[in-house]
Amino acid sequence: MKYLLSIFILAMAFSAHATESAFERVMRTQTIRCSYVPYSPANIVDPNTNEQTGILHDAAEEIGNILNLKVEWVEEATWATFMESLKTGRADVFCGAAFAFPVELGIGEHIGPFYYSPITLWTRKDDHRFDESIDKVNDPTVTVAGEDGSIAAKLQERLFPKAKLLGLPHAAPYSLKLDNVTQKKADITLVETSVGLDYIANNPDTLRNATPTAPITVYPNMFVVNKGEHNLRTMLQGAVNILHNDGTIEKLIKKYEKYPNNFYRVAKPYEVPQ
Repeated sequence: MKYLLSIFILAMAFSAHATESAFERVMRTQTIRCSYVPYSPANIVDPNTNEQTGILHDAAEEIGNILNLKVEWVEEATWATFMESLKTGRADVFCGAAFAFPVELGIGEHIGPFYYSPITLWTRKDDHRFDESIDKVNDPTVTVAGEDGSIAAKLQERLFPKAKLLGLPHAAPYSLKLDNVTQKKADITLVETSVGLDYIANNPDTLRNATPTAPITVYPNMFVVNKGEHNLRTMLQGAVNILHNDGTIEKLIKKYEKYPNNFYRVAKPYEVPQ
């Protein structure tokens, strides 16, 4: 009888853990298990030491400090798989630079934003066709370079449907779409301003930002938890609010921002009396 009772208790405990929410798991283990995608300057991974740094890496660690929780970096994901690591319970939070694309909104809850990334149009240095109006991109004679599922591909389909897409493999390096413009295989591509600036720093006199003062769109940089994880989301959001209000997020952005004021800041939700 004692043996059967022990088996029953173990089975009940296993069942409870199997059905517990990510919030309950975090509070039980006192640990936030983070997944991430290596992507500078949000989540930087040293190729020699595997040491992790970056704006969002450090922000996650600060969140852990505020909440007295350990942060454990459990999985390096990809943009195609990071939601799967949450759904399967391999991670509690995606602690990387999610842009809150429509497909994510139906399956995830977002935390943030921490800062915003402007998306700009990059073309060859001597190409001024699109300076007066980006509407000229929406033409069958124009080719846009972008990986499958990338920002460039999503925006081409939605904003410039008449243009052609030069599709690239999903895992292609970010520089490849810019290379394709330089090599005249495509006319433009759409990337974060920081990505374009990094490219021309390494490849001077090749490309130019055709929309420096009016980005094509702006995306928030957000963490993600599974849909329905309201308690976990609100706890983490509260910690993010603290980090904004005490200046920690701004310090982290300035620490890792290569090009001053490249990222847009989150507006303060209050006014200081004059």
